[in-house]
Amino acid sequence: MKRMILKSLVLIVISAIPVITIASEGTPLDSLQAATEWQKPPHEIMEVLHAPQLPMVWIAPTGEHMVLAEPILYPHLAEFAAPMHKLAGMRVNPANNGYHGQHGGTSPYLVHVNDGITTPLNLPEDAEVYNIDWTVDGQRFALTVGYPDRIELWTGSVDGNLNKIENIALNPLMGRTVTWLTDPKRIGVIGHSHGGLMVANLLAHTDLFQAGIARSGSYNKTNQPFGFQSERRSLFEARDAYIQVSPTFFADQVNEPILIIHGNDDSNPGTLTFQSEVFYEAVRGSGGTARLILLPFEDHGYRARESVEHVIWEQLRWFDKYIKTQEP
Repeated sequence: MKRMILKSLVLIVISAIPVITIASEGTPLDSLQAATEWQKPPHEIMEVLHAPQLPMVWIAPTGEHMVLAEPILYPHLAEFAAPMHKLAGMRVNPANNGYHGQHGGTSPYLVHVNDGITTPLNLPEDAEVYNIDWTVDGQRFALTVGYPDRIELWTGSVDGNLNKIENIALNPLMGRTVTWLTDPKRIGVIGHSHGGLMVANLLAHTDLFQAGIARSGSYNKTNQPFGFQSERRSLFEARDAYIQVSPTFFADQVNEPILIIHGNDDSNPGTLTFQSEVFYEAVRGSGGTARLILLPFEDHGYRARESVEHVIWEQLRWFDKYIKTQEP
């Protein structure tokens, strides 16, 4: 057995020798010497290697505009040899807190798709566009702009104007650096119990949503005078705090349609049914748009088949009426 293995090894070595010899025949001696500097291929190949590449493209959601930039494909070796931090599987450039070796696009310009008119975006000469985030209406965009020592935030519009956001340094390591708020005309908010309270407060104090649905909520915290959730102070110790979190006191500011749903036998001391009845009257009496649904025999959560099916029907109808029909 050992002799057979030995013979096989001998045959492999012998058969490899002619290949090495043939490959060596006719090769200039100087080509076998170690190179003392980086070499380049012939000019024709260099032209192909560095020929203009397809641009980086960021298209607006409407398809009417897009931003293009020239990519940087072959950074110099010195950049990859520069110091870096290895953190959680990422290679971090400590100079700008971005990715080690990351590059974006240069010479960005805006294109009007219908007529092909281009508008240059005037960024500083050493700036690179890492990413662009468009607004939902396609009229504005945010630019993540990288430099060797920092990453900045800029905003722009389809007329070609740019604006640098001062005193902000972006960090792209944990996901998207910039996110625009979605069109509030196309968003509704829904919450149950303490979430219902939050829905009412959001509609009373912000314009972030087109409509809301509040279920089995508590809308006047002064009815729980000795604490609620993580609030351990009494009403008499923190009267202003109790009022500020109670949307019944701000019902006149609820200017978006709100659907109020409650079980008619809610046994939770903090969310007794009358909370929804009073809040509904406050919104309606202040000129707001509200609808109150009381579910017979239901507690704080809804369990009966008829109740569950009806709640779903009410919610879909509410959002279809006040959100789905809205123009972007």
